[in-house]
Amino acid sequence: EHHVEHHSETRTGSYTDLGRGYGLGQWTNTGGDTHGRLYQLYEWMTANGYAMNDGYGQLQYILEEDVWYQNSSYPEFTNLTSFLQSTSTDLERLVGAWCRCWEGISGNLELRYQNAQIVFNYLRQHANDTSITTWVVGNRYLTQSEILNNAVLLYRFLSAGGGGGGTIAGQQMPVWMMLRPWWFR
Repeated sequence: EHHVEHHSETRTGSYTDLGRGYGLGQWTNTGGDTHGRLYQLYEWMTANGYAMNDGYGQLQYILEEDVWYQNSSYPEFTNLTSFLQSTSTDLERLVGAWCRCWEGISGNLELRYQNAQIVFNYLRQHANDTSITTWVVGNRYLTQSEILNNAVLLYRFLSAGGGGGGTIAGQQMPVWMMLRPWWFR
């Protein structure tokens, strides 16, 4: 049995369970498919030697999984690569595209936009903070300070291949920095 998060409660479960999210991306088996995205994450992580709670492994899996649900509201993003390579700095549009095209969700995204701005502001001040070196993990929702710690590591991974630093100048930031404010679910 493995620990798999489900909304606000913590339970023990299996990677074939339905309706339970796990990890940075809250990968979930949906639509009755017990071998969906959560199961596929588990299979890939174990086959590639990562512990399931390894943040770098999960980020690598985002790239390997290469999921993108095309949405006519975001025609400029035809696939994950076009999203990740975009030079857009429109935070609200980026968050909306990520939520709809990677997560496959819709609905009110106002809280996600607000939280993405908090993360952006934090990164402008802490992207190169040398005291931030370790992922905070747990079978629970993280505190805001823990989330912001992990946001720095996510930024470094995607901007400098992990552990590096990437300086944020002005208001410009690569699109993938707004991957998904999963840290404020």
